[in-house]
Amino acid sequence: MKRLLLLTAILLAATAARAYDFSAPALSGQTLYFNIVEGGVEVTCPGSANANAWNGFTKPTGALSLPASVVNSGTTYNVVGVGRYAFYNCYGLTSVVVPEGVATIGQASFSGCSAIDSVFLPSTLAALSNTSFYGCTSLSKIVCMAAVPPSVTATTFGNVPASACMLYVPCASVAAYAAATGWSDFDVYSYGSCNASLAATVNHADRGTVSGAGSYAVGTVVTLSATAADGFFFAFWDDGDTTNPRLVTLASDTSFTAMFYPSLRDTVVVTEVQHDTVVLHDTVTVPVVYVDTVYMFDTVWLTDTISITDTVNPTYFRLQVQSSAGGIGIGSTLVPAGTELEIGALPLEGYRFAGWDDGSAENPRRLTLTANTTLTPSFAPLSGIDATAVQPWNAVVEGRFVVLDGVQGQEVGLYDMHGRLLFRGRADADRIVLRAPAAGLYLVSVDGGAARKLTVVEN
Repeated sequence: MKRLLLLTAILLAATAARAYDFSAPALSGQTLYFNIVEGGVEVTCPGSANANAWNGFTKPTGALSLPASVVNSGTTYNVVGVGRYAFYNCYGLTSVVVPEGVATIGQASFSGCSAIDSVFLPSTLAALSNTSFYGCTSLSKIVCMAAVPPSVTATTFGNVPASACMLYVPCASVAAYAAATGWSDFDVYSYGSCNASLAATVNHADRGTVSGAGSYAVGTVVTLSATAADGFFFAFWDDGDTTNPRLVTLASDTSFTAMFYPSLRDTVVVTEVQHDTVVLHDTVTVPVVYVDTVYMFDTVWLTDTISITDTVNPTYFRLQVQSSAGGIGIGSTLVPAGTELEIGALPLEGYRFAGWDDGSAENPRRLTLTANTTLTPSFAPLSGIDATAVQPWNAVVEGRFVVLDGVQGQEVGLYDMHGRLLFRGRADADRIVLRAPAAGLYLVSVDGGAARKLTVVEN
């Protein structure tokens, strides 16, 4: 009986010590621990949620970038919170990036992390708890992208040297943070300029003009207009929007290109006197008959040489290549009817392409657009060796730059989270450096392999 009680006690102690549902790597490589909660998972500590949170486990060190989602046993979970004592007394952490989607940061989550000097908090953050960053004595920079100041307590930033720590927030929210309890102790600055530039160009200089470009205060609603030159017509903006003029609300530096194309004009020679209806879709030339009289109603009677011109603009169709769990679709556009296109499906790390919703398994695939079309790829989680294979290249973020190592002779692609290609080229050196256009989430792929997520933070 004593042995049974002892064994039970040992099992209970082991169960109590393991306070997480599963583990997975951070974007920055450290091992993280997660609990499944309503709406997703939250990052947690591997031991008891108290001062013994990391007893018996290796504490993460260095720059920490938490993932926006993780995969466990074939299921993808969104990361929605950082739990109590998640990184308690992790003295070796030097910086923290909390991803979009996280709404709460719990009690003592980063308490005692005395080496952390910078923290990036997402726009989705709603609340921090008691002592979340208590004792982070090296903290000198906080970037919080939430438009409304998240709720904090008197001890959230306890023992943080507020006078030496700069707080960066969205331009329109500076006054709100400066007046908010718990945030007003910091020197508050705008995250980026309070002005934003609107750049507007055309695909060919002789085809038309655009108006509305300039520098404006953030939040200004600007009218952007495209005017076609004679013989051309405006088709769409480079983001696929066909509205013209269009209203643009500036939140950051933004650029658009107006796409102009030639109008279709053909010549048809009519060799007989016309006593029938003439359909005006082309240039029509008619020979002399008798007198100079033309009646332009439903029926056209032609009795002299006359040229009738009617401009016909080609039909355009929209192609939408949507994203789904585990990857993104590439190739959304607006093009003339009959255009042949190439589209693709780019899986994220830990996933493989599984097919298109119309039954095709081709990737990349070519198609001819004859109607408005929407296609969605599906992705399946990898398992076994494939799921844990390490790609023979590395990518890190340094300020606004994406630095890739081990890519010489390989084709590199940089995408935004909408699947738009920002750069593609073959690397002529082992290391290449790409500049991201703005802060945010990006994907990088090498030689068509699975894409890796990267978070670029404005300095």
